[in-house]
Amino acid sequence: MLLSRLSASLKSLRDGVAAILSSSPLASVRSAARAIAACGDLHGEEGNQCPWHCGSSRLCPVCAGRSHRQHVPRREHIASVLACHPDHVPVFATLTVRNVPAERTRRTIDSLHRGFDRFRQRWPFRHLAGFARATEITRSADGSSHPHLHVYGLLPADSSVTNGALGLLTRRHWQSTMALNYEPAIDARLLTDSDDAICAFNYLTKDPIQVTPDWLQDPAFVLSIAAQFHLPGKRLRLFASGGVMKPSKAEFLNS
Repeated sequence: MLLSRLSASLKSLRDGVAAILSSSPLASVRSAARAIAACGDLHGEEGNQCPWHCGSSRLCPVCAGRSHRQHVPRREHIASVLACHPDHVPVFATLTVRNVPAERTRRTIDSLHRGFDRFRQRWPFRHLAGFARATEITRSADGSSHPHLHVYGLLPADSSVTNGALGLLTRRHWQSTMALNYEPAIDARLLTDSDDAICAFNYLTKDPIQVTPDWLQDPAFVLSIAAQFHLPGKRLRLFASGGVMKPSKAEFLNS
């Protein structure tokens, strides 16, 4: 993506994020700020220039679109998986917990991931032929952090689970595996339409951290999230897949 083709709003968002991160006391975050500030700029000799992308921060608005495009092999893979498993029904679920202060985001995500591993052992989810789990982080209007999971799976068609029962089971199991003392907000449904099944997976592969203009009005929030995602040697895996939904290396290389 050439800088000249970036919309004014995207360039402004990029520059705003870089300016905030440059004030961080952490050297790793300041380094990311310098990289973000140049992300999308043209490099090379005149007539043979190409845009440079930092790829160094999950908070880079320019790299966010590239991250989504890099999931194209996965989106192509899911179409073939559905065709090869007509005896399975796609399931899409959103699993949440209550919002948390920004500084507790990473700790909460770690808890969500551990809870999801336990959740997959409950019926009927232990019978999933394959799954994909995407973690998303958004900022709520009150300035709190809203980390949550989007889950896609293939459930055997003969499991006799209806949409209504799926919602009840998902809420009950998620509340139990996360040891919540409140009823969590969840969304779970069977995807019986093939177009809906593809669209749901496309939604799953959007960028995990949605940096929006309102973030620029809350520098403390941006700095807190950045500090948690720039820990040396502790990169957090925000997308995972398994079973028949895990593309092989060959499928990625041949895409």
